[in-house]
Amino acid sequence: MTLSAVTLVNSDALYAQFKQSLSIQDPRSSIEYIPVRADSMGWNAATALNNGIGQAHGDWVMLAHQDVIFPVSWYERVTDILHALSRETAIVGLVGIRPNGGFAGHVRDPHGHLRWLPLPAKVMSIDEHVIFLRRSSAIRFDPENPGFHCYGTDICYAAEEGGLESIVIDAPVVHLSGGRTDDSYDTAAAWLLGKWGRHARNVIPTCARMIYSAGLGNLPYLLRIRHNWQACQRPGVAACNCLSTELAE
Repeated sequence: MTLSAVTLVNSDALYAQFKQSLSIQDPRSSIEYIPVRADSMGWNAATALNNGIGQAHGDWVMLAHQDVIFPVSWYERVTDILHALSRETAIVGLVGIRPNGGFAGHVRDPHGHLRWLPLPAKVMSIDEHVIFLRRSSAIRFDPENPGFHCYGTDICYAAEEGGLESIVIDAPVVHLSGGRTDDSYDTAAAWLLGKWGRHARNVIPTCARMIYSAGLGNLPYLLRIRHNWQACQRPGVAACNCLSTELAE
């Protein structure tokens, strides 16, 4: 199994830290690194990531934020997991949202060291800090998605539409950013609801926000999904220290 790493880069310092934490685990230099300068090209996230995927040769393409640090032995752990997956699995993440609205995954970020079990788990949305895409699946990001948000959810729905599955695995990284939402997130969320709303019963929970259009017909479903989503919100999740000594500082 071979891996390509596509990263949108606007900070050489962060990318150097990202690359060092991973390359030290790869003495054979088998990982293909593909930095993409989306800002200088005027690209949105989907266009930039598709450009990187188009350059990739790996069986799996990892699309990761530049502010991610990989813990000791992570590369061996994740390649073993990816190699063993069913061919029906096209998209893999580290944190996501289950079909019932609850969180799944494992990460350390500014909110803490957080783990939602059981894992692995099938999901309907994936957080964008790390996404793995099976290159042979032909699933790609939608360039119509404006800006730099919601593409992890969109690609999960695209995989489902193509008869493939998206899952989250237990392979945590250190993510230096806790994420944020702004007006550009609202724009992407409106686009996502317009594209997938009917398919998703007008309720799309993401790791950042519940996206929905409420009506009497879907109100019980919305309330159930929102209850499960809120029950897993980060302030209410107990920290897990089981891997803290492995995680890079």
